[in-house]
Amino acid sequence: MYSDDKTLPEPPYHIFNNRRKKQLVYIVSMAGLFSPLSSNIYFPALDTIAKELNVSIALVSLSITVYMIVQGIAPSFWGPLSDTTGRRPIFIGTFIVYLISNVGLGVSRNFAMLMFFRGLQAAGSAATISIGAGVIGDITTSAERGGLIGVFGGIRMLGQSIGPVFGGILTQFLGFRSIFWFLAILGATVLFLILFFLPETLRSIAGNGTVQLQGIQKPFIYKISGQPDAHLEPPRMGPKRKVTIGIILSPLKFLSEKDVFVTLFYGGIIYTIWSMVTSSTTALFTERYHLNSLLVGLAFLPNGKPTPILRKR
Repeated sequence: MYSDDKTLPEPPYHIFNNRRKKQLVYIVSMAGLFSPLSSNIYFPALDTIAKELNVSIALVSLSITVYMIVQGIAPSFWGPLSDTTGRRPIFIGTFIVYLISNVGLGVSRNFAMLMFFRGLQAAGSAATISIGAGVIGDITTSAERGGLIGVFGGIRMLGQSIGPVFGGILTQFLGFRSIFWFLAILGATVLFLILFFLPETLRSIAGNGTVQLQGIQKPFIYKISGQPDAHLEPPRMGPKRKVTIGIILSPLKFLSEKDVFVTLFYGGIIYTIWSMVTSSTTALFTERYHLNSLLVGLAFLPNGKPTPILRKR
């Protein structure tokens, strides 16, 4: 009796083909590179910065502490905002903050400026990892996600492995300020790719890619070639969530879960020890072995090997 009934086929999870998904993964992976890169590229320059700003290397090391504190806090704010206002606006906003901070670091003439803009740099770069992972979750099914997250993590970890080498080379031959101009140029390049190619992917705004994007949610490429497979009018996606203090602070609620707290506490101890080793390496190697910035940067190469806890993540 049901032979004549016809049912509409279930719409795809996302309309982007595999090639398009990989393209977006590469873009967000390059964006995610800046958090570990900005942290690690700085280490070989600590001694040079201390001498040029006429402060102790121990005092300059406090800028590492500021960076790590802001790096840990910032994703808790940017992440929930990207879940309400969209991935693309937060990506653009964080990169603008990042570019401003690097320009400020490039022209810093005293320790106070260095500390302030170093914290601002962390605020602009730290959230790129969580937002990038959100983009991948928006456009992929669980079957596809594992491999693409692997690509995302692999590109991101390049910053940890090669960052100090670039930092040592730039400091040795061009001075420590060249590090921040290099990051500014690289960040501007990735921001251009985001503006030009990365559409909004948050499913409450863009659906499965068939929603006609408008305004800041629409990449420049769509204004040139149009948005393929999009409807003329956006479907009703339900009421838009408002940005509230509760939403911003919502990630902190996970700390009340015992298993989450224990896992984070264990990871925090490992990361603290690792950070103590990396932040003290420049001072120790410079004093004991009389290495220049280039050789100190090369000494960080073994640091690029992921630890077991990072591989699990």
